[in-house]
Amino acid sequence: DFQLNFAIEEALTKPQTFTEGVSRLYYTLAQDFLYENAYNNVIFLDNHDKTRIFSTIGKDKNKLKSAIGLLMTLRGIPSMYYGTELMFEGEANPDGKVRQDFPGGWIEDKVNKFNRDGRNKKENEIYNYVRNLANYRKENSVLQTGKFKHFIPENGVYVYFRYNDRKTVMVVLNTSDKKQNITLDRYKEMIKNHTQAKEIPSGKIIELNDLSIDKSIIFVMELI
Repeated sequence: DFQLNFAIEEALTKPQTFTEGVSRLYYTLAQDFLYENAYNNVIFLDNHDKTRIFSTIGKDKNKLKSAIGLLMTLRGIPSMYYGTELMFEGEANPDGKVRQDFPGGWIEDKVNKFNRDGRNKKENEIYNYVRNLANYRKENSVLQTGKFKHFIPENGVYVYFRYNDRKTVMVVLNTSDKKQNITLDRYKEMIKNHTQAKEIPSGKIIELNDLSIDKSIIFVMELI
């Protein structure tokens, strides 16, 4: 799904206008009716022919988490290019620069990033974020086949829900350059009588009063 890929990149690199920035992500997903079944689309952040997502977003760790959060919670089949979970960098000029060897797996390799001890603190942080969020998706059908409802972004903040008869997951993405305070009354039709949410993957309990979210941050929350 290249159109969604382009929209995710723009959401994380450009300020919101009526049609640009995170608005493009909203309007791209609003066109899903054009597909026979958008849930069968393979979605991705980068690949062997594209500049790596970590480089595209300015090597910003929080934006990388936001990108991964989108990949794991939007409709479609997520495909993650190797190394994204370890903040691999590289521009596709030429393409060989985004096809480097993965450190480890051979006796002569001095570093083995397949193992925790071979990764640094920041790499392990992103690796664990990917692992935990991917496991949640694998174990919960709400992120596989659940329905999708989203709201027009305001002040760079995009909110959407994945839901089925058993669970509701709320995603809040702040693409702006400053902290945003969010009034939840706008989303009452989806929040309903829920008063708390469990953040994924940390497990932290969040009170569903009005929310504050720092710049370049994504909240993935299961309503409880």
